Amino acid sequence: MLSHDDIYKQQELPEDVRARFKDLSEVLAAADRIASDIRRRVAQETAPPDHRPNLARVSAEGIAYIFSDTFGRSAADYVIREALNTCQQLQIKSLRPLPDILRDHDFRQAAAGAYQSIMPGSMSVEDMFLAAIRALGTDKNAAIKQVRRDAKREWDEIDQFARREALHSLPPTIEQLIQDLKASGADADIEGWAEALGVTHGCAICGTPIVDPYAFAEAVIQHYGAADDVHDDIEAATRNSQVETGGWGDGTYCAYHNDRLDKD
Repeated sequence: MLSHDDIYKQQELPEDVRARFKDLSEVLAAADRIASDIRRRVAQETAPPDHRPNLARVSAEGIAYIFSDTFGRSAADYVIREALNTCQQLQIKSLRPLPDILRDHDFRQAAAGAYQSIMPGSMSVEDMFLAAIRALGTDKNAAIKQVRRDAKREWDEIDQFARREALHSLPPTIEQLIQDLKASGADADIEGWAEALGVTHGCAICGTPIVDPYAFAEAVIQHYGAADDVHDDIEAATRNSQVETGGWGDGTYCAYHNDRLDKD
């Protein structure tokens, strides 16, 4: 990425380029201010009331009280707002059953399991609280299914972002890519590029990522809009790398398990 010094140390740059860089700097500065404001607002908390409020109706105070009583700390403002929105959407009129739902070990365990079936790591207490709100307005099974759907959507967003970042890391030209593929130390990038291009799969036994060299070459050529005459070079370089390309045959298994199955 170009820095301020990269631009202003080069006196020969045209004035219009300098002006565009100034515009870019202003946009980035505005984006940074917005991001800082988002971080500040997310970090803000709603202090719970000193005394138990009336839980027969839905209120921000009641939600804040139950969250604090359950988890031992104040809820973030966004949790209160999202809980209120969910209550409105599901026409929840009373918060009285909510503490019992949150104390239900089976519900919490099932919700956490649904989350972890999709996402690595533990489910946050904020997400658990919001799942309990949804269970209050529907039922526990429906809330658990929603946890899984939300986790899947979150994972898909992360995966799409990772794929975009991997594709952005591809060399600018296919000639440079072939040179990098043939160079030592480029093996770690091959797997990431192949995954971003959708040409990897897991070993049927151990799940080790396997790169399909032929499909990788095809995808690379399509990505760059290059001629087919470089196909063999890309495929050969991929096979000669240290990346797992599977055993002989259809590539269903990694080289290790393919070899073990042949011996058996």
